[in-house]
Amino acid sequence: METELDERAWDRWLKERLTFPFQVKRVQDDNDNPFRPSPEEKPFGLGHVMKVVDVEEDDDFYGVILKVREGRRVGYVPLLDVEIVEADGQNAGPIQTYLDWEGEVNG
Repeated sequence: METELDERAWDRWLKERLTFPFQVKRVQDDNDNPFRPSPEEKPFGLGHVMKVVDVEEDDDFYGVILKVREGRRVGYVPLLDVEIVEADGQNAGPIQTYLDWEGEVNG
């Protein structure tokens, strides 16, 4: 049975509720080898802190994709791969709502 959350356009919903920019830390990366540390110079890698500047799209495989900046570089990372740096900030609520829904649907 579908709910209101299942029908939500998450990218648009988050764009309307988040305040940009805000910082996140990369805590997961399916493209990294878990047995070899991520090189420090690799942009947008595990452990890196980056600035979210926009919500880009809602991808069927990766979920919501964030447009981020690390230094002068611009890239894209899944929201599911990052933690918000200011966990008690105003963006925490909308992000947690999305993460809770994603966990229930794809858990």
